[in-house]
Amino acid sequence: MPNDVPKQYWDYYMTFLVLFISFVVPFRVAFVEDTNESSDWDWILLAIDICFFVDIVLNFFTAYVNENKEYVLERKIIIRHYVLTWFFLDLIS
Repeated sequence: MPNDVPKQYWDYYMTFLVLFISFVVPFRVAFVEDTNESSDWDWILLAIDICFFVDIVLNFFTAYVNENKEYVLERKIIIRHYVLTWFFLDLIS
């Protein structure tokens, strides 16, 4: 359910990751020299990318509220709604 406490904590966590990425990536592009060696930052950014992927998968299973203020629980309708709304933006980002 979209209003359950675990889902809300997950959304807060994802918001934190988006803010973190929005500061770290431009800083690294501007000020960190490009090296071919793998660094700790690469592992951190990979872990964050995995979290974003998990968020996409979770959105296929999360109910939503329709125009009539009713929860939609049918999986096919949830998937269709997500694909037609936020999926491609999430995938690109």
